[in-house]
Amino acid sequence: MIPPLLHGASVVLRPVTEADLSALLAWYNAPDTFKYMGRETPLALADQHAWLTTSRSDSGSLVWAVQQRDKDSLIGSITLRNLTDRARRAELGVLIGISGSGFGSDAVHTVLAHAFGALGIQCVSLEVRGDNRRAITAYMRAGFRPEGILRRRLLKDGVLHDLYSMSILREEFEADDTK
Repeated sequence: MIPPLLHGASVVLRPVTEADLSALLAWYNAPDTFKYMGRETPLALADQHAWLTTSRSDSGSLVWAVQQRDKDSLIGSITLRNLTDRARRAELGVLIGISGSGFGSDAVHTVLAHAFGALGIQCVSLEVRGDNRRAITAYMRAGFRPEGILRRRLLKDGVLHDLYSMSILREEFEADDTK
């Protein structure tokens, strides 16, 4: 489904376009990012086009391009997927090409505000590789709490890795957002 335009403190979240796909592909396939992804082989541009087409037609998925608010420059993407009306849950996916800038934190906060507000979601969850300490720390700062460890769940380059399951509840976000 096509997501609405959202404004954060330092980012604007807008629908992903075909023009964004090459940059997103480069960030996804960059060695420092790709090592944490579940795929064994890098993505191709055709994979990105298929992903965009599928996400636009999937009523349970919202995919935004993340751009700097003052520069109109693309810096990543953020996704809410597996949106369920009955359980009021969603899963979060984040790909930010500029790390350490605070843009990812602002994008996550902006999407969570939309999920818990306009969408009426009660819980947003994610899975992150257990050795991706930078991401785990960022998610903890955003208010996500550990739910458990999915042991040896992801095979990457012949090695089984643990996945950390994390989530944030609506009331946790609202309590933290008032500080």
